[in-house]
Amino acid sequence: MKQFKFNDFDKYIKKDRLYLILYLVMLAICLAIMGLNIAVIVMDPQNYASVAFLAIFALITVFDLYLIVQFLLVDKKLVTINFEKETITINKRIVRSIEVPLTDITQTKIIKEKMFFNVLNLGSLYLITKDKTYRIKYLISPMYLEKVLNVYLSVIKDEELNGK
Repeated sequence: MKQFKFNDFDKYIKKDRLYLILYLVMLAICLAIMGLNIAVIVMDPQNYASVAFLAIFALITVFDLYLIVQFLLVDKKLVTINFEKETITINKRIVRSIEVPLTDITQTKIIKEKMFFNVLNLGSLYLITKDKTYRIKYLISPMYLEKVLNVYLSVIKDEELNGK
């Protein structure tokens, strides 16, 4: 198998720090709003609207802390491609890394719609096999990685059809 050297390929398989900045800004805003609500409750303990807002923003803060921890537990290098073995390895820090043969991948997919609810999925690349869908999160540029993988997968499938 011929080894391809794509320009700046290593840059696009690393973790994007933009997510950490987003989560930290969300945490700062939630803590500020919670502080204001606590100040209102201290001045007027009968203000039930502030208690409700405090409960809502406490839940949002817990969710945000969960996202920060999840981001920090992901390896710096998210994907490793072994051209000789024709495998792609999704690196995990806590759970065992997942190795997927490139020939098993039927499709790669990214979410291009930039909607509010897709904020958490914009840096994700989905590798779809016959049995399972693998998600690689927090990529710098999943669109670039998807294009490179599609080219590489089409070359591998062409070689299989034509006989190595």
